[in-house]
Amino acid sequence: MDSKIAVQICLGVARALSYVHYDKKRNFSLIHTNVKSSKILLDDNWEPKLSGFELSKMQPVARRQGIVLDRLVSGTGAYVDPAFVKSGGVTHKSDVYSLGVVLFEVLCGRKAFVQTSKHVEPEETVPPTFSDVYDYFIRESMTHIQARKHEWVPGSFSRMDTASFAQMQPPSFPPSIGVMKPPSIGAMNPPSWGEIQNVMQPLSFLAVAEKPPSIGYVRGSYNFSEEEKYMITMKSLEHLHMPEDGLLAKLAKSHYENKTLDDIIHPDLRKQMNDLSLNKFTEAAYFCLKEKRAQRPNIDRVIYALNKALALQLHHENSLVLSEHSTVEVEGTTINHWKGGNLEHLKIELDAIESAKKCLIGKGGYGSVYKTEIDSTVIPLYKAELPKRSITVAIKDIIYREDKQGEQGFFAELEILSGCRHPNIVTLLGFCYEPPRMILVYEYVSNGSLEDYLGSEAKMTNLTWVQRLKICIDIACGLNYIHSTIDNKQKIIHRDIKSANVLLGENWEAKIADFGLSIFHPLNHLESTIQATKIAGTNTYLDPEYESTGKLKKASDVYSFGVVLFEILTGRFAFEWVTKDNERGLAPVVQQLFKSKGTLKEMVDPKLREESDGKGYTLSRGPNKDSLHIFSKIGCLCLSEKQDQRPTMEVVIKELKKALEFQEYHTDGLRVSLEDIKRATQDFKIPIGKGGFGTVYRGENFHGKELTVGALVSVLCLYSVCM
Repeated sequence: MDSKIAVQICLGVARALSYVHYDKKRNFSLIHTNVKSSKILLDDNWEPKLSGFELSKMQPVARRQGIVLDRLVSGTGAYVDPAFVKSGGVTHKSDVYSLGVVLFEVLCGRKAFVQTSKHVEPEETVPPTFSDVYDYFIRESMTHIQARKHEWVPGSFSRMDTASFAQMQPPSFPPSIGVMKPPSIGAMNPPSWGEIQNVMQPLSFLAVAEKPPSIGYVRGSYNFSEEEKYMITMKSLEHLHMPEDGLLAKLAKSHYENKTLDDIIHPDLRKQMNDLSLNKFTEAAYFCLKEKRAQRPNIDRVIYALNKALALQLHHENSLVLSEHSTVEVEGTTINHWKGGNLEHLKIELDAIESAKKCLIGKGGYGSVYKTEIDSTVIPLYKAELPKRSITVAIKDIIYREDKQGEQGFFAELEILSGCRHPNIVTLLGFCYEPPRMILVYEYVSNGSLEDYLGSEAKMTNLTWVQRLKICIDIACGLNYIHSTIDNKQKIIHRDIKSANVLLGENWEAKIADFGLSIFHPLNHLESTIQATKIAGTNTYLDPEYESTGKLKKASDVYSFGVVLFEILTGRFAFEWVTKDNERGLAPVVQQLFKSKGTLKEMVDPKLREESDGKGYTLSRGPNKDSLHIFSKIGCLCLSEKQDQRPTMEVVIKELKKALEFQEYHTDGLRVSLEDIKRATQDFKIPIGKGGFGTVYRGENFHGKELTVGALVSVLCLYSVCM
């Protein structure tokens, strides 16, 4: 299957589940409870249709986040929410778990229950496993099994009819070894299975060995009436255990955590999928499979992640090659050049890094990033400091790849960041190069990436317009620094400015990161343009002139920065605006609207239109008109189609600071609504002074627009003019 179609199918199923879980036109919510690959139908255009609603649970909209208790489990073993055992019920997150299993089925090209039998020679007769026999009897899905304490049998379950049983003759199975009695709970690994007598008789616990060599034939189980039978006939069965090693969910989680997913992903799909797209897809699928429901994303968050995975895959298929080459010999970005350099002072021993405790905080196509506590004596920059202390750092562990891109990125970052010292550029603290291990150690930037905030409705709410403007100014200052020649330092073109590569510090200061695709602008190269033979960057941020002609300039970074500006204004990713007619996403939409209406007011993030302090007082009603206009105008200039029409970063900084001044000091920023004044003064309840022109009142717990005085303000005087 084509990778793009595979992701589109998964996205379609997620959207269907979102509709099932909640639609504002309905007064009820549904939990499907039986999401699995056999319930997903595909039409001629590969559009998925979700079916199989026989077991669905309905609940009022007001209680849609709650649990639906049920002693009878609905669903199919390998897809069933493991949290059911403890909770005794299902929620919307149960469907999310099942969807996670389906996502890995699509990715791996295998069923949710994985056969784990060992390989045998072709001529050897292979006795059927319990799963083989079980699947022969019951092929589709068991709907219910009476339970409180149980683990589900992985695989498919369904009804069984007497005709199938009648055709099953003892000679078709290997000789039995004996008669199996109902085992105790501890009898989990018998050496082999013999005949199972009277399966439908009262049985409280049935345990199946992890890898039973054979299971004889089933005796005493085929003298049924002509009516169809279901597994629910075993009314006394309370606990049915099978090993989890046959579950795709467990297998996928294990490989994800051990960074070995490539071992189980279908090879054809792996060849097609872009690393960044694959990373986003697998991350979404993995978190769907979390044991605790609270740790699973809601379905809309899954849709967002799959949407992003699809956009990244589309970008990849547009032949954007993330590699670094140019016709001009670029100095300082090659392994040979580095070996001749003097970076010994930044070296850190591998043992020192390996011995530190690590917490995974990010993962990409080229490696993983960890948060780590490390002794200050290990970091070259802090070796001389006393007293010794523990320092929090970020460690990027780069994967060795046959295409050498990881290695090229490692040396590019090492070469460039070792010479950069600026508050808006992430600081490189050291490195370790012991092939195949390639590790970079950076300062830890505590508030994550700007991308995290664009992707989180809750987080983005915390960023006011003033904070967003300051973030934009910080990024601009960092770019201006690398674009300038200071102390004979070569100019740098970043080539991958985007929200994911902007980190936010403790006080919301922005720092540009990820210089793996960056190049030096040669000092002896008189022309300001570098002619590249291959294009590097991310599609919706990519300079259109650079993409079409290969001409690379500092202005290419300016264009990418312009896209980031409007991501910050709208609170949405650039790729979310991609359509069939607009592959570049956000930039063309912004340009067209500003050109036709002269304002971008309708594109402002809704969370900015009325910022609140959480106590009911309005801090702001969004960007000031003049502030927004200045911001929009300079941003659109950054997005100019032609490189020579774009401003320098110095000009951009000047205009953004002007927009900030208008927001902070303009009279609109001091305006307070009558509703807020009434609330603060308890509707003008306590007068504390009176004069010829009006009355002064006492107010408590009041916050002015864009001005926070404190959690409790004892007295605030407001002047009410007599009319």
